[in-house]
Amino acid sequence: RVSATSHAGLKAEVTAEFTIDASAPTTGHVTFGYAGAAGTTCVANATLGCSWGGAADDLSGLAALEWAVGTEAGSDDLLPFEAAPVGRGGASRPAPAGLAADAVVYCALRATNGAGLSATAVSAGAPRTHACGVPTESCAA
Repeated sequence: RVSATSHAGLKAEVTAEFTIDASAPTTGHVTFGYAGAAGTTCVANATLGCSWGGAADDLSGLAALEWAVGTEAGSDDLLPFEAAPVGRGGASRPAPAGLAADAVVYCALRATNGAGLSATAVSAGAPRTHACGVPTESCAA
């Protein structure tokens, strides 16, 4: 409850309830590989993609969801963190030039809640040749 009195002697009171969110959001899961929207195919070794789901924050809500790809768990040295597409469970971007076909890569999904707290989920490492979530020979060239 807050009370205030002006120099003229006018008084006002306001009562409000506040909830403090001191917990990070739930990141759900993230995996390496994303084939795209229904009816599309991936391009073998030309893209790196990630799939995700389950990120949430019941208290202050999700303010941001970002994804990245790196050569170590949690890193973004190949594809820096960028906003995740709204309403989609994954995305892909062009692979960096010179990345070896057998390079092991990791997807990272960072969720940030309305209180500014964040958490990051990381996929298991996977060879880049599985850029579509399936072996390269199964992808459309």
